[in-house]
Amino acid sequence: MGQANVGHNAIFEHWDGKQWTIAPGPSAGGIGPLASHHALFAISAASATDVWAAGAENPAIPIPNGTEPLFEHWDGHTWSVVASPSLTGKISAIVALGPDDVWAVGLQGFGIDTGQQGQGLIEHWDGQQWSVIANPSPQPFTQLSGVACDPSTGKIWVVGATGATHDGDQLYSTQTLIETTP
Repeated sequence: MGQANVGHNAIFEHWDGKQWTIAPGPSAGGIGPLASHHALFAISAASATDVWAAGAENPAIPIPNGTEPLFEHWDGHTWSVVASPSLTGKISAIVALGPDDVWAVGLQGFGIDTGQQGQGLIEHWDGQQWSVIANPSPQPFTQLSGVACDPSTGKIWVVGATGATHDGDQLYSTQTLIETTP
């Protein structure tokens, strides 16, 4: 008899000044043959009641490009999953500046099995929904891995790598990429 597909859910831990405790998170994946796999790679807090975590979800029913962006939000009481408009990709970094100004970056449109090259993914939360922001890098493969805000100017800075070849998790012939808002 084959082994059942068991889902993996993201873990949340909280430091209260004295010790770490595991905090309950949303159980979007479930357990069993239709389970999803969740991984969180980044977290940022605008306040004690406005915390964002981001990463990727590998759905139980495979999609051509493997993963979907995953956003989870803490409102001070519970974590909830918030939908992303991007159908493929993963989020590597997030910065929460306020309840209506959150930026996230990562990679979209890659497919290890299909040979597709990925593009940098930039998403913005406006207080109501996430929207995809056009990435100015024209390279065939761009992975964005960090995002920050310059508090003196309000400019958003994004960093990552860009190059012509992608093979699994290996980047070849890459160069540093730095982008900023005008």
